[in-house]
Amino acid sequence: MGIFGSFNRHVIMSAVILFALSSLPSTVQGQYGGAPPATTGIGVGSGGIGDGSRFPFRVKLSGTLNPTTPQEESIKVTTLAINGSRETYQFEIMSAEAVDDKQIPRSAIIPQITSMSWDFRLVGQKELLSKIGQSLPNTPVTIIGYFQQRRRDLILESVETISVHSLSPVERPENEGPSTAPSPDTMQPEHND
Repeated sequence: MGIFGSFNRHVIMSAVILFALSSLPSTVQGQYGGAPPATTGIGVGSGGIGDGSRFPFRVKLSGTLNPTTPQEESIKVTTLAINGSRETYQFEIMSAEAVDDKQIPRSAIIPQITSMSWDFRLVGQKELLSKIGQSLPNTPVTIIGYFQQRRRDLILESVETISVHSLSPVERPENEGPSTAPSPDTMQPEHND
C-alpha cells in the first residue's frame, strides 16, 4: 500500500500544480517558460515574432545578386541557398522590411551570426528559383516571400530581376558594356541566291 499511496500523492500534486500554472495570466506564463501571449493572427504583432520564431511573416528584400564589389551603403552581404541544391549565391541587401507589420525590426529579418553555411534558404516554385540561379553578376533583384526565422527559410512569393543589359547606357554600371544584340539600323538583310 506504500507504493500506491506515494503514486497517488504524486498524481494529485502534479494535477494541483498543473491547474495552478494554467490559471496564471499568459504574460506570467511566458516569463516562466509557458505559452507566449496570444497574437491576433499567425505572425502578426510582436508576440509571434522574435528571434527563432516559428511563425512566418512576409518580407521584402531588395539588393544586388552576386555583387562583384559590394557597396558601402549596403546593409549586409548574405548567402542564399536554394532548397535541394548545393549552389549558393551572394546577395547584397540594400533594403529589408516586413511587408505586413512595420513594427518588426530589420534585425529580425537579417541574420547577425548564423551557424549555417547560408543565411537564407530559398523555397518555392521552380520558375522563381531559376530567376535567382540564372541571374548574372550585379543583377538588381527584389524578393518578396514568407520568412521563417527559426529555419531561415524564405518561401518565395515573387522575384523581380532587372537585366543589366536592359538598362540605358546612363544607368548601366561602368564594367558592363553595351548590349551585344545588333540594332535594327546595322542589320544587313540576307540574300539567298
